[in-house]
Amino acid sequence: MPEGLKVKRYSIYLHPTGKIEAVKEGFSWPAFSFVALWALTKKLYLLGCVALLASWFVGMTVGWGWAYFVLTSLLGVVFGVKGNA
Repeated sequence: MPEGLKVKRYSIYLHPTGKIEAVKEGFSWPAFSFVALWALTKKLYLLGCVALLASWFVGMTVGWGWAYFVLTSLLGVVFGVKGNA
């Protein structure tokens, strides 16, 4: 393989209805960047609502400054790491 060439890995899933889907392995940047919106678009309604409420709760308790940024970024990292799983 040529040096500097990036290889993307995918997992292939077969649904009982016959639908085949390839899911990229690794970090999910959309899940990291748009936590609640990403969850809602993936039909993970409970998780999306919990993320929205958690974000709002953190903002109300610690304020909307650096602490909010750090805590919501940590939430984004968790979603980004688990997003493609």
